[in-house]
Amino acid sequence: MESLVFYPEKLPFYPSILNFLEHTFFLLHILLINLILGWSLFFTYQQLKETFLPETARLFFKKKPILFALAINMAIPALLFLQVVYGPLFYTSSIILATHWMLIIPSVILVYYLSYLISKKSSSQKPFKPFIFIQAFILLYIAFILVSNLTLLENPEKWHVYFANRKGTYLPLDIPYLYFKYLHFLAGSLAVSGLSLGVLGHYKNDKICLIKGLNLFFYLTLLQIGVGIAFLLSLPSEIRGLFLGNAPKVAFFFYLSIVFALTSLYFSKKHHLKLTISFFILTLIFMVVNRFNLRTLQLSSYYQTELLQVSPQMDVFLVFLLFLGLGIVTVYYFLKHSFSKQEGRKV
Repeated sequence: MESLVFYPEKLPFYPSILNFLEHTFFLLHILLINLILGWSLFFTYQQLKETFLPETARLFFKKKPILFALAINMAIPALLFLQVVYGPLFYTSSIILATHWMLIIPSVILVYYLSYLISKKSSSQKPFKPFIFIQAFILLYIAFILVSNLTLLENPEKWHVYFANRKGTYLPLDIPYLYFKYLHFLAGSLAVSGLSLGVLGHYKNDKICLIKGLNLFFYLTLLQIGVGIAFLLSLPSEIRGLFLGNAPKVAFFFYLSIVFALTSLYFSKKHHLKLTISFFILTLIFMVVNRFNLRTLQLSSYYQTELLQVSPQMDVFLVFLLFLGLGIVTVYYFLKHSFSKQEGRKV
């Protein structure tokens, strides 16, 4: 089975730096995607129970197109850095479920269009319930395919299914932790969106919105922790043991992320927004580290980044950093202009 995994010839830069950049952009991407998916699910539930969200929350209808565009742009560099370091693994997993993977492109386009349509409909007060349901369903599908692809990437022993199914319709449904990984992501999206509701309430001086948002964050984070425990228990016993203490460095980051998560819960219950956000961000950072450690441990007998050959292209990398800085400044300018323009309108 190991013969199915091969190493690229040479990397253009050091894998540790490339991994760091992938983690950074993934962190920004996942935060935005959590907001988009979580709010889509919130608004879907709102259509069934009209008293669920404060009126202030309708502001996110107008913000969603901007957030979605930004989330896609953050996903591109994260995906590119992933392909550079884990190219042979990522391309193989993508080919095995190619039909589902290719469907992501039209699905993303449709969701992006629906974001504008819903925003326009919300402004005119016209019925738009079907659009919200369709968008939420498509987002759930996209999220499941992304989680499935990255899960298959980490399990090369499953790749032999390609020889029995070359249509690209395979999904790794026989990997137990896939379901808990997906549910953990969904619960996290709802928790992040709840916290953003609290931030919106604070910004709009809406105390009811603030308290409701922090309460949602508290209970949904509790749910996420419960799913996370199930996720951990569904991992292979040797991997689970490493997170629980058999690998001190891995266990350190794992337990520290739990401490930060519980601390954010404590402050959310006390309705202390700033400290809740601070410890939530720390939790998110350490969860990204846990994600990387899980991938490394899963692939330890197949693919080790320490063995990758490197031919540093320093000039190209410096040009990349230059354009990255210019890109960040440009995005900040447009975001500041777009949000301030929308704030001047009546919501």
